[in-house]
Amino acid sequence: MSYDVAIIGAGYVGLPLSTTFAEAGCRVLLVDVVEPVVQALNRGESHIEDVSGEQLAPLVEQGLIRATTDTGI
Repeated sequence: MSYDVAIIGAGYVGLPLSTTFAEAGCRVLLVDVVEPVVQALNRGESHIEDVSGEQLAPLVEQGLIRATTDTGI
């Protein structure tokens, strides 16, 4: 699978930035070191209040956002 953008860190800067790119039609790979956060993001669940689950879930379902802990991709 190929991505248009990779963002390191799925926190208060990286997650909102990734949703902005995804809403513009880019495929985004989010890389973070916290496995529970990565798993939640891949279920469409947000861990910060600036990005709601209602905003994130459709982007994940459409394959526009994927999170990983693998830095070797």
